[in-house]
Amino acid sequence: MNQDNFNFRIFTTKQNNILEYTLQGIGNISTKSLKKTNLFGNLDYLDGNALSNLSLKFMNSGDNTNVVMILKSDMKGMSLDLFEPFAKRADDKKNLFVKYNITNNKKRYVDITYEDYDMRLYYQKGDAYLNVSSPSLQGSIIIPAETTRENRLYAKLQYFNMNDFQGSADPSIYPHMEISINRARIGNSIFNNMKLSSFKSRDGMTLDQLSFQNKNLSMNASGKWVNTSGNQITFFDGNFSSSNFGESLNELGYRDIIKRGKLNSRMIGQWKGSPDLFSLENFAGSITVSMTDGEFLQIQKETKVIGQLLGLFSIASLQKRLSLDFSDFFSSGLSFDKMDGEFLFEKSIASVNNLNLSGTFGEMNISGTSNIKQQTHDQKLTYIPDLSSMSLISGTLLGGPIGAVASIFYDKVLKEIGIDTNELAAVEYTIKGSWKNPEINLVETFKPIKN
Repeated sequence: MNQDNFNFRIFTTKQNNILEYTLQGIGNISTKSLKKTNLFGNLDYLDGNALSNLSLKFMNSGDNTNVVMILKSDMKGMSLDLFEPFAKRADDKKNLFVKYNITNNKKRYVDITYEDYDMRLYYQKGDAYLNVSSPSLQGSIIIPAETTRENRLYAKLQYFNMNDFQGSADPSIYPHMEISINRARIGNSIFNNMKLSSFKSRDGMTLDQLSFQNKNLSMNASGKWVNTSGNQITFFDGNFSSSNFGESLNELGYRDIIKRGKLNSRMIGQWKGSPDLFSLENFAGSITVSMTDGEFLQIQKETKVIGQLLGLFSIASLQKRLSLDFSDFFSSGLSFDKMDGEFLFEKSIASVNNLNLSGTFGEMNISGTSNIKQQTHDQKLTYIPDLSSMSLISGTLLGGPIGAVASIFYDKVLKEIGIDTNELAAVEYTIKGSWKNPEINLVETFKPIKN
C-alpha cells in the first residue's frame, strides 16, 4: 500500500441483507505513506515507520456504499517532534487509533485516539478544526491555513492542565494565538476564566493580554517573551486586585498567611528565560502593594514564595522578640487597617522601600534589604505604638498601680493641653539574619518623633 508492504486477508459477511467486506492487513506503515493521504495536513513533525494493523470495511446496502478505514499501531519506530505530552522518541511505544469514514464524510472527519487523548480532526475552507477530550485538555481548537495577527489560532478550552504540557523554549515558533480557558491548572493552583492573546513579533512573542478571574483574585497583564543575543527575556506588567486576599491565597494553596485584606498591586519587571522560569530570585523590577483591612497570621516556612515575600518582616519573630510586651495586639498575628509599600528586586536582593502598616497597634515602617538567594534580612523597623491605649499603658509599659496613674496622666492631662500621645515617641529595631530565625534587636526606645 503506497509502496509499504502489507499482508492482507479478506472477510465477507452478510447481515440483514447488507454485504460487508473487510480487508485486514498488517505491515510497516511509513510517514511517507501517511503524508500521501492528505488526511492530517502537514506531517513534517513525524518521521520513521511503525508496525501497524490496517482494515478497510466496505458496507453495501442497495445504492448506499460506506467505506471505513481503521489504523492501529503502537508507533514504535516513529518519532514525533512535538511538545509534551505528544512528543515521542522512535523507541517509545504510544498507542494510536485512527478511524476515517471515506464515504459520506463531507467534512472529512478523522477520529484519532493517541494515548489518553480522543480527538476529532476535520477541515473547512482550508482551516483545521480539532476537538479534544482528555484528562488534561478539553475543548476545541481552530488552526487557520495561514495564521496572521488578524486571523489567529483560536482555542476555547473547558479545562487545561498546564503541568502535563511542555512547550518549546523558542518564542519565535509560536503562531498568533487567542486562547480562553474556563479552568486552568498550573502547579497546584486553579485559575478560572484565563485568557491569553499573543502575536508573533520580530524578536519573539508579544502578549496583548494575559488574565484570569478567580472568585477572590484577578489579574490583567501584558508583556513580551523575546530572544536577545543568544538569551531569552520575559517582560511583564500586571495588575492584581482582590476583595479577600487571604481567601485567595488559601485557594492558591498558600494557607494561613493573611486573613481578609482588600488588595491592589502592580508588578513590573523582567527575568531571564521563558515565562515559566519566573522566581523572585531572578526577577528584576518592582512590586507595589496597597492593602486594607487585613491580618497577618503566623507565617510558616511552607508558604514558599508568598511567605518569602511577606517574610521580609516576620510577624511571628517580631511578636516573640519585642522588648515591650504588646501581646494584646499580636496574640494571633497582626491586624492592620492599611498597608502600603514597594519592593524593588535586583540581582536576588529585595529592597523594601518604606513599607508602612497602620492599625489599632499604632504604626510600623520597614525599610532595608533582604537577600533572596541567601535568605537573610538587613532591615530597620520603626514602631510607633498607640500610647493612648489604656491596655498598652497599664499592662505593658509600667504595670500595676503606677500604670493606672500613668494612664490617667496620658489620657486626661496630656490631651487637655493639646499633646497628641500618638506622636510622642517611636521604638526602633533592627532585623538581621536568616529568614527562619531573624535577630530582632532594640536600637532605641521612645525615639522622639520630629513633626
